[in-house]
Amino acid sequence: MLVPLFLALGSALSAPTPPDGFVRAEVAGVAPSPMGPAVLLTVTSHERVVPIWVGESEAATISLRSSERDAPRPMTHDLLDRVAGELGGRFVAVRIDALEGRSFTAEVDLTGRKKAVHTLDARASDAIAIALGHGLPIWLATVVMEEAGVDPTQLPPSPAPGEEIPRL
Repeated sequence: MLVPLFLALGSALSAPTPPDGFVRAEVAGVAPSPMGPAVLLTVTSHERVVPIWVGESEAATISLRSSERDAPRPMTHDLLDRVAGELGGRFVAVRIDALEGRSFTAEVDLTGRKKAVHTLDARASDAIAIALGHGLPIWLATVVMEEAGVDPTQLPPSPAPGEEIPRL
């Protein structure tokens, strides 16, 4: 019993610290809405959920990656992962840093062979898919969370098996 407790404490102690002005967000899932699929990011430290509307293919990729499943054939993010790896790169950080109108913007940090960090502009959906595929934390700007976050009790409950999926 002490070993699992020790491992849990060790992983909590070694959890990365968010950059200044950011909080850690987790993918709670992908939900349908009248405007299309929405990735639901939860920020438990602030009891907020941030819905980010994405396209159908991005929703499929995020759903697959969050459940640690693979598509039958490589998807765009799988190709990007392979290209980065073949060139000696490694994804090291993901930040959702702004909300411009209705579009979330993000940055992805990638190291190269010389270990220099390259910051790449990205769509939030792409950054989320990369984070999920590489086990990276998703850093969400506090200002974005405050502007776009909602109280989780405002979201419809998850359906029971066989029930219709509620719309956001």
